[in-house]
Amino acid sequence: MERPSWVKAFHRKALALGALGKFADASAEYAKAVELEPGNAWLIRQHEQMKRQEDEAPITSEAQWARK
Repeated sequence: MERPSWVKAFHRKALALGALGKFADASAEYAKAVELEPGNAWLIRQHEQMKRQEDEAPITSEAQWARK
């Protein structure tokens, strides 16, 4: 059963994606979590950290190059 309002699930998915080096996807998951809990400072920091990692990651595909 999928729970679209379960912030913990978005956090866990973001952690897994970040560990795989998929920082853009992880950032998107954190963005969903922040939408659900906009006052959660910890989630906001995690989202910002993932965005920084995405910006600092080496470009490995044409799609990444197009985004930057």
